[in-house]
Amino acid sequence: LLLTKDSNQCSMLQGLAYYCGCQQWKPPGSSSATKTKTSSSCSLCSDGSTAPFADRPYPRFTEAFGGFTPTCAMVESSLRLLDADNDDCATVQFLSSYCGCPPVENH
Repeated sequence: LLLTKDSNQCSMLQGLAYYCGCQQWKPPGSSSATKTKTSSSCSLCSDGSTAPFADRPYPRFTEAFGGFTPTCAMVESSLRLLDADNDDCATVQFLSSYCGCPPVENH
């Protein structure tokens, strides 16, 4: 597999940094400070718990992952790059019951 720095596949792999154990990630094309995991990072389960069905393939996000079907754990890991108050975070949390997360309250 040959990856180039600006390819979609490379960006997707960089987005999985937390899943692979990396603590820092710099978005492609960014010259600003590195985004690191913070207490206000998004989590797949709205209550902050780990998704019970971590190994379940999540085909809904195949397109977002460049044609690769991620597991719930991979989606959860990539969400750590978002702030908890991001609209995309809330949208994914609303769909998180597929991965075994408790229902989102007040929706």
